[in-house]
Amino acid sequence: MTIKISFLLLWLPIQLLLSQTQSPIRVDLEKALETTGECKLSSIASNVQYVPLEAKPGSFIKNVDRYTVSDDLILVADETVGKVMKFDRKGHFLGDFLTKGKGPKEFLSINGLNINSKGEILVLKNNLTIEIFSKSGELINGFDYYGFSTGRWLSDDKILLVMDYIVSKGSVIVTIDRNGKNPLVCLKTTLDISKIPYRPGFSCGRCAEGYYYFDPFIDTVYTINNKGEASIRCVFLHRKDHVNQKDMLSNANDEFLISGEKYQFLQYYEFKDKIILQGIVQRHNSVVVYDKKTGTGTSRLKTIYFGLINDLDKGPEFFPRITFTNGSAVQLLRQQEDLIHYIDWVFPESGMVKKGSYDIDLYKKLADYGNPVLMIVR
Repeated sequence: MTIKISFLLLWLPIQLLLSQTQSPIRVDLEKALETTGECKLSSIASNVQYVPLEAKPGSFIKNVDRYTVSDDLILVADETVGKVMKFDRKGHFLGDFLTKGKGPKEFLSINGLNINSKGEILVLKNNLTIEIFSKSGELINGFDYYGFSTGRWLSDDKILLVMDYIVSKGSVIVTIDRNGKNPLVCLKTTLDISKIPYRPGFSCGRCAEGYYYFDPFIDTVYTINNKGEASIRCVFLHRKDHVNQKDMLSNANDEFLISGEKYQFLQYYEFKDKIILQGIVQRHNSVVVYDKKTGTGTSRLKTIYFGLINDLDKGPEFFPRITFTNGSAVQLLRQQEDLIHYIDWVFPESGMVKKGSYDIDLYKKLADYGNPVLMIVR
């Protein structure tokens, strides 16, 4: 099946294996942007917990390049320090998992970290090598698979790779088994990256079926199920004359989020019954919270930080970076960007943050721990 959508003057044919004919969610962006509000954390959660990562010699983190969280482990890659560090879910430092170098259990760059239901750790490093480790850190398997930009465990025996447009033209989503064999292209494009000056990042989050995938180049969110089959999960509507799925997928006049519109959405995440979008609206950081049940959305425009206002304890704003089946979600608060930056610059600036919307003492307490803090909401 071929889907044609316009991007500026480019055509982006998308080829995918449709696993179902279920109608996708249709998010009316124009309507959501008309309804403004505060986009509060209480709309998706009722409880906040903070887990500071233990700060002591050997465990200090300067920059969070990648991180992953499971039920009992936290892994943080810091390429500046040259380590992948291991913490338990209480924040206790368990030691270095990988260190900088070219040998075994070493890396030059980290492109992906993920943990499956068995506690096995998937590492994508050096834009070339995939390694699988046991929970205790023993190497189970390793192989080279050139062309990915990141990846996840799709199941305990299958890996989902998000490919790099530049290296592997045509492949967007590929699945392989844990031995690097039986590749399956789930989602494919013929987009010529050389004609696009800037490529924003993508979203790839867990859902009941497997993962959802969103690329800002297209107005469609896809589901990749545990078999490696793709289906259409969500489409973004811009105009009132999109009347059915067929029109949305094949009309030559379909628009892109970054084509002539005054808004561009860069991140797509789902948590409980909400879709949460991060983007730029009229050159300002903005957030949209869309309710899948009611089909309505609320936008928060001109924000300082891409997140939901924390009206639960007036602490840091929140965005559900990693979600769990128990109804919780987490985000790792970075020292400089999410904590000290606000205390030293944002809060003192008049008019940048609504007075009474934050508790500066809570921010100071979190910053004083000396390392990133895992924020958990339920």
